[in-house]
Amino acid sequence: MGYFEKFPIWKEISEKEYSKWETKWKTDVGESCIECLLFGMTHKKEPIYERQGLFAMIDPDNPILGYKYYKKVGEELCYLCGSEEYKYLTKGK
Repeated sequence: MGYFEKFPIWKEISEKEYSKWETKWKTDVGESCIECLLFGMTHKKEPIYERQGLFAMIDPDNPILGYKYYKKVGEELCYLCGSEEYKYLTKGK
C-alpha cells in the first residue's frame, strides 16, 4: 500500500537574494539545525563540484567551483507506491 508525500518545488535565485535571506535568518532564528527542522528551510544553497557523481562529491580533493541558490516556491503532493500497485492502478489506461 502506497502513501502520499509532499515534495518541495525549488526556483533558482541570485546569490544576492539568498544572502539577504540568510542574514535575516541568522539574525531572527539562529544557525541551529533544530530551528531548521522545526521551522523548515525555505531557501537552500547547493555546491557545484568540478567532477560530478556521488563518489566525486564526497572526495575531499574535488574542488567546489561555486554555488547555486534556490527558494522554495511551493509543494507537490505525490503518491508513492511499489511497481505492482502502480501496474494495477494504471491498468485501465
